[in-house]
Amino acid sequence: MKMGGRGGYENFPEEGNDLYTMTQWYPRMCVYSDFHGWQNHQFTGRGEFALVFGNFKVSMNVPADHVV
Repeated sequence: MKMGGRGGYENFPEEGNDLYTMTQWYPRMCVYSDFHGWQNHQFTGRGEFALVFGNFKVSMNVPADHVV
């Protein structure tokens, strides 16, 4: 089976390792535009239509044999 684009998980069979990524998961408020109102449709194109940054505090519990 041919693998597609990278999206959170990748397997390296020759090394016996799995890679899990935790990115682009955080919640975001939709953006309000004076011209279009609330931009609350799911984005499905290339790039970002709008990006409002915030600060997040994150904690994770992982097994002892995992590298974070």
